[in-house]
Amino acid sequence: MAGGNTQEVTLQNTMLMSTPELLQEVNNAIYKIAVAGQEYKIGSRYLKRADLKELYKIRNDLMAQEASENQTGFFDDCYVAVFDKR
Repeated sequence: MAGGNTQEVTLQNTMLMSTPELLQEVNNAIYKIAVAGQEYKIGSRYLKRADLKELYKIRNDLMAQEASENQTGFFDDCYVAVFDKR
């Protein structure tokens, strides 16, 4: 029962975080894996961090969400070229 409560609190906390805050947390998790490794064992204790591939996927989704929140929407990623008669 206690484990379920912890998970619920964690999920509720992430719902209160903004997209940039969530993106920062994911980047922190990726950094920890890059510096300290995906998994390790000390004595009888074993630690395995989140899957790096999943973290990259979440980061890409959050970056796309952040970009869509900051744009007007109609002509996103549209560029105009002007050619001069020289």
